[in-house]
Amino acid sequence: MGVKSPITNSKLAVSSPFLWFAAALLFSAAYMFAWSNAGWLPEDDGVLAQSALRVLQGQLPHRDFVETYTGGLSYLNAAGFRLLGINLVSLRVVMFLFFLGWVPAVFYIGSRIASPMIAAGITLAAVVWSAPNYPTPMPSWYNLFFAVFGAAALFRYLEAPARCWLFGAGICGGLSFDVKITGLYYVAAVLLFIVYREQELNSERESSSGHPYAYRIFVFGVLLAFLASLVILIRHRLDVPDITHFLVPALALVSLLIVREWRAQDGKSRRRFHALFGMIGPFGLGVLIPVIALVSPYARSSSSGMFFRGVFTAGMERALGISAMPPPPAQFLFLPAGLLFAIALAIYWRRTAGFVPALVVAAVFAGGLRFFASPGSLMRVWFSVSLLTPLVVMIGAGILLARPAFADALSPVRRQQVMLLLALAAICGIVQFPFAAPIYFCYCAPLVVLALLALTTIRRQPVSRAVLALILCFYILFAAIRITPRHIYRNFSFLPDSPPLQSFHLPRAAGITGAFAGNYEAAAQIVREHSPNGLLVATPECPDLYFLSGLQNPTGNDHGFSPGELSRIIERPDLNVLVINMQPVFPQQLPTPVVARRIVQLFPHSQQIGKYWIGWRK
Repeated sequence: MGVKSPITNSKLAVSSPFLWFAAALLFSAAYMFAWSNAGWLPEDDGVLAQSALRVLQGQLPHRDFVETYTGGLSYLNAAGFRLLGINLVSLRVVMFLFFLGWVPAVFYIGSRIASPMIAAGITLAAVVWSAPNYPTPMPSWYNLFFAVFGAAALFRYLEAPARCWLFGAGICGGLSFDVKITGLYYVAAVLLFIVYREQELNSERESSSGHPYAYRIFVFGVLLAFLASLVILIRHRLDVPDITHFLVPALALVSLLIVREWRAQDGKSRRRFHALFGMIGPFGLGVLIPVIALVSPYARSSSSGMFFRGVFTAGMERALGISAMPPPPAQFLFLPAGLLFAIALAIYWRRTAGFVPALVVAAVFAGGLRFFASPGSLMRVWFSVSLLTPLVVMIGAGILLARPAFADALSPVRRQQVMLLLALAAICGIVQFPFAAPIYFCYCAPLVVLALLALTTIRRQPVSRAVLALILCFYILFAAIRITPRHIYRNFSFLPDSPPLQSFHLPRAAGITGAFAGNYEAAAQIVREHSPNGLLVATPECPDLYFLSGLQNPTGNDHGFSPGELSRIIERPDLNVLVINMQPVFPQQLPTPVVARRIVQLFPHSQQIGKYWIGWRK
């Protein structure tokens, strides 16, 4: 009577993972949908929409107009406009569909290293710390999506080593680059993982005669060149916060690989090169195919040079030329260290087991959610997560190198899974350079969450799963209650969000809510009234006005102009209306006093609407 049917047990075993997955997917979809149209940044939404509109009109990024990113996202967004209509909501629908595909990939990775229940919790944490905090379909979100897609393919490759999974991971890298050049961080992270995997495969082979001097020299040279490239990237900001946040994690991984290679058993270089490039080959081929597809229109029109200059030269100059925002000071590293210490106690200290410790932790966290409401308190909790990367990567690299006895779940496959997630968290986290505003951490936060999960599962039986679950719940609720509603992308801080969100009524923005929506609608109306020929020049950082008003920019630059360029443009006899953004995020392109005086002479009639000065001739 008391024995359950084997069939019933089998059904429960099959349905339980599915139920946890379904619950995570439904919650994630509902949470993202609730925030998907809330808020905007005119310079971001505007440039994405304006670039997509130009592509829809047949223009080629970098050749016919200044493209901020690689260009692939403009094609995707143009397809969204074609299928769903020319509206900002269309771009968010496209990203929402990618988001719905990304959530299962996060759950899949979590379920390969933890139980379905834990995987569901980690999925929710990845969601609330990512896209809902800034629902504009920025290319960095797509970089994150493709990094997780690629990681899922590589997880499958570790379990079923077929080259198609490496090829699929490479496709993700190529598509990520097509969206934004920072997709190369994912490619670099995977290459570090491949070097580690080759070392694992070599250790499993029988030792053979011969010393792999050529192979070791090659690996050491490549790893040191990689480190040198990172130093060159941040060379103008070699201070403690940037070194700690961007260089130390990469240095930890490179040191791990060099020490392991130095300790590796002997083997012929030829065999090891064959193993290494046997993995790099399909991965690299996958990377190249989307890149070649994007570059082919330029090759056919003999404008490949314009593409590469726009992506690499001009793109890097724009990125490094913006006002820098360094990461948080290294003195706050004690905050994530405290979080990691609490997690370690829950895994290894027996006194954390039982009902009473869990009740105490629950009470502390409940009080924290209630009282952590001031900007200062919010910053401390935020730092405990946003500064995790260097500590997690250094600890993870040390564990992979030392293989301590307490890490009894570190099988060869698990070690490679840990290395992959550490590499992705460390290298993809460089997306925060050079502008480490809080929202930029959200572009890589899920990778840090997955890397931390991998470290917490190196022991088969943690002492207190209840305390670990409470820590996870606290940070999920903290993000949902204290972070997302504050729209941290707007003021780059945790100050209360004072300007209320208003609904747009313009056809191209209907359905979106944003601060000062009435000002943008009024400005769009004014410029239309004073542009009989449909031309408009708006600078700097005014792509939103081109898109919202439907007026044509007679130049190929929707972002802004140098004083010399602007002085020539305003002399155009066919230009009847000019807009100057008096409060740009990056004020380097504001008119000089000489140009400003000439503007007043040429455009004697003017009106100020919010941050926009609007002038017209007649």
